[in-house]
Amino acid sequence: MIAQHLRPRRSRRSSSFGQPATYHGSIILILKYYLMSQIKTAIDFCRANNYSFFPINPVTKKPCVDWKVYQTRFPTDEEATKWMHDYPNMSIAIATGRISNLIVVDLDRPDGVDESDDTWIEKIKSQVDLPHTFTVKS
Repeated sequence: MIAQHLRPRRSRRSSSFGQPATYHGSIILILKYYLMSQIKTAIDFCRANNYSFFPINPVTKKPCVDWKVYQTRFPTDEEATKWMHDYPNMSIAIATGRISNLIVVDLDRPDGVDESDDTWIEKIKSQVDLPHTFTVKS
């Protein structure tokens, strides 16, 4: 077990709740496991929905690999496993278009959008025949 090899780092003072010192290394391992679990969940979601995907840098949103090949083929299990090893902090991007049968419409207004005002979205929906799909506000 990895946790057996960690030495506890005691804080210089006890917490206000009188809790014992924590194992900071264990917290880091748990966090890393949680993040990898989230990536695995995203990959499983893509596979279940027949979405092609590739790894991206979560900060810059730039691809970690040559992503254009994933417009015409799905990544293999071996590739996904390698990405998780090579880019442990990655995020997952979906290759939209024919391969994933997914189109993204990004609607931006130069004057910004009032969060409570969805009338402009409804106006666009009334003018364009779009199937029911995921809707995201960001």
